Amino acid sequence: MPISGRQSDSCCGLGVVCSARSFFYDCRRDANNPCQRDAGIPTTMGTIAIVENISQARSFTLQADNGLPNFGSPLYYPTMIDLTKEKKKKKMKRTLLIVVMMLAALGLFGQKGLFGLSYGDSYAVAKELLETNEGNFYETEHSSFSSVFTADDQKYVEQVTLYFDAERDELVAWLVYYNEVSEENIEEVVMGALQSLHDEIEYWDEDLYCWVFKLNENHKVLAGYNWDDQYVAEYGSVGFPQYSEFE
Repeated sequence: MPISGRQSDSCCGLGVVCSARSFFYDCRRDANNPCQRDAGIPTTMGTIAIVENISQARSFTLQADNGLPNFGSPLYYPTMIDLTKEKKKKKMKRTLLIVVMMLAALGLFGQKGLFGLSYGDSYAVAKELLETNEGNFYETEHSSFSSVFTADDQKYVEQVTLYFDAERDELVAWLVYYNEVSEENIEEVVMGALQSLHDEIEYWDEDLYCWVFKLNENHKVLAGYNWDDQYVAEYGSVGFPQYSEFE
């Protein structure tokens, strides 16, 4: 039976929709439902009502004498389900999930490394960091997925090479190549810098033959001598082994 009071013409013998959007009540309890009455099913107070909001719930009652909706006096109805409340719960769960995903993304892309670079930086951001904020580097090579920067006044660093996901314009790896400096141990200099930046405890990887800082499941820093016997600090990403000097 619709809320408007008009007789519903949809009766399947099991239930009748009072309102396709708001209510359902059990037509097995409806004495005025001809297909139920003729079948001799006893008529008592209906027990099912699904509502969109509490104001509808308060106005929707079933009378014990004939099982018809009554929109006058409120009646406590223990089996009514407030769909609005259920929707709010689902919406809150979805919102919480989005927040968790955003925080996870910040953990992945907000990790700053050597020269202030971060995973996910665009080419423009990374270029500006190296040229203005981190040692007066200038670009010497550029392609759709990589850039090479060097500086004339850098004591330790020969060059910084950046690798990007070209489709997303996101920094996925960067490698810092170091000069050997007389009377200084370049490994101690680099490891000291990395330890000051990252809380993760480094470990020695015998297979890769380098030090490893595991930043998270997708990113890690490798530090050691490459095949050309040059010391390299490498920020790498899972899925981009082609940019690694060690893997």
